[in-house]
Amino acid sequence: MANLYTKSGDLGTTSLAGGTRVAKCSKRVECCGNIDEANAVLGMAYAMTKNQYVKESIDMIQRQLFLLGAEVASEEGEFTKIEEVCIRESDIEMLEGIVDRCSLTTGPLTEFVIPGTSQVSAVLHLARTVIRRCE
Repeated sequence: MANLYTKSGDLGTTSLAGGTRVAKCSKRVECCGNIDEANAVLGMAYAMTKNQYVKESIDMIQRQLFLLGAEVASEEGEFTKIEEVCIRESDIEMLEGIVDRCSLTTGPLTEFVIPGTSQVSAVLHLARTVIRRCE
């Protein structure tokens, strides 16, 4: 794995996977940062929860976020050459399955949820808001 710094971004640009330089203020770089932030917040929830199903679900989601981040950080056409690691329809179905299973516990939503019923819940709500930026 590369160092945490490269000393090559001091002029306001950074490299995509593949070497193309892009502005640090680009939407692509912003999206990579949001994906990274979402993964970090999910890591906080993972560390806090004792629920094994939640841990397993977060782990699966984090792995998919790493793939998504790699895809967003890659040059056009480069990432899709590695088809076995692209985000697929089955990944979306997996996420929907997690939501459906959790909805069995919470019941149908009839009003807005105010975050904070527990520390884990609050952190998962924070992750949700960061992930909305990624959309």
